[in-house]
Amino acid sequence: MLKICSFAHFIKNNSLEDNIINYLKTIKELVKEVFFISRSQIDSDKFLKNNIVSKI
Repeated sequence: MLKICSFAHFIKNNSLEDNIINYLKTIKELVKEVFFISRSQIDSDKFLKNNIVSKI
């Protein structure tokens, strides 16, 4: 069975806090794919360098 997670996010100041990164890393260990949905404008480099997503 394929396990995925959809994670909805919004922060007014357009930042990606460390606690969210750590949470997503933990989720990534439990599922095959994490879908991150955000209304904030976040720097994609933070995702790539933290190995949270495979592509943007």
